[in-house]
Amino acid sequence: MRASLAVRAILLMALIPFLTGCWNSRELKSLSIIGAIGIDKMPDSQLYRVSFQIINPSTVASAGGGTAANPTAMPITVYTGTGRTIFEAIRKTSKISPRQLFFSHIRLLVIGESLAREGVSNLFDFFERSHEIRLTTKLLVARGVQAEKLLQVLTPLEKIPANAAYGKLESTKKLWSESLDVGVDDVINTLISPSKQLLISGARIVGRSEEGGKKSNLENAKLPAEIEIKGIALFKDGRLETWLDDDLARGTLWIRDELKTTVIPIPCKREEGIAAIEVTRSSTRVRASMEDGEPVFRVFVREEGNVNEVTCAVDLGKKEEILRYEDEWKAETERQIREAIRFAQSQSSDILGFGEVLNRSHPKTWKKLEDRWSSIFARCKTEVRAEAYIRRSGMRLKPYIKE
Repeated sequence: MRASLAVRAILLMALIPFLTGCWNSRELKSLSIIGAIGIDKMPDSQLYRVSFQIINPSTVASAGGGTAANPTAMPITVYTGTGRTIFEAIRKTSKISPRQLFFSHIRLLVIGESLAREGVSNLFDFFERSHEIRLTTKLLVARGVQAEKLLQVLTPLEKIPANAAYGKLESTKKLWSESLDVGVDDVINTLISPSKQLLISGARIVGRSEEGGKKSNLENAKLPAEIEIKGIALFKDGRLETWLDDDLARGTLWIRDELKTTVIPIPCKREEGIAAIEVTRSSTRVRASMEDGEPVFRVFVREEGNVNEVTCAVDLGKKEEILRYEDEWKAETERQIREAIRFAQSQSSDILGFGEVLNRSHPKTWKKLEDRWSSIFARCKTEVRAEAYIRRSGMRLKPYIKE
């Protein structure tokens, strides 16, 4: 009898874990799903203004292909809260949000330019401590506007604006290479590094920003306002110093070995016209050496590409023409890299990672130079060399354009 009771007791105890259910579950209808967060600083105040781009689930079709419950409604709502800390601002938002904020689906964290210029070093403690927010969440700096304004812009092709901005960041990084994606964890690691300075891609509103949050922005073939990924914000000691655009941005990414693909225009030799070369592969090596007690950095780039367009009469079947374009391409690559180095040195800001290279190859020397690296970086010698190879010229050698 006792044995039977013992067996029953053991069975009951074994079943207990299966009876608990989802004790901490939360219903979707009780949550406000956040697609993006924007952080600004209140003018003449120490208060943060935190904005939340909240997705309206009734406007989004189900993953199984079902139709949205209310496709004509606004796809997002933007709530804002203020506080002396990010966490305080989040909790104060409960006064206006009928649902609990849910952070697990955040795609972007946007920082207003004015806040970025004040400094971002103390901004990320909450995001690192939170168990809900992924440290891989990408960052943008709102260029010339508040982050709140950027979050309000509606987008037609992607109903959720956070997804649209994220898609633009990924696309232009791969196809144009004048921006880079940086996660929260990357920012924290850079801020605590003695040898690196922070870079974050920028985004701006093109058009009439006051129209961006209106439903009419979804009903025009030509958008009154849209978000454009533009430039790279250069930080020094946690504060936004300036912007890298065009060749400066591309040259910087070349040195950091973060250039994916891009287009290099090469002038024709004997007449007006351009040959557009697509860079399909690029690999960069940076080597450090010590000469007369000073660090010297040698940058070597090897790249491959295709001629995708020619607007002058040139026969790409001739080897000498291919070699000439390769030489011009190589020279243009070296020019952009040297320009990026000169600019970084003029800012005394090692955004190129030279300090890391020196630390890896000459750790003892780095320990001696670490405390005054900014001034040493500003005057260190550099050498740049590139190799460029054209692999294809498309479906024809001679263009239809005649001399």
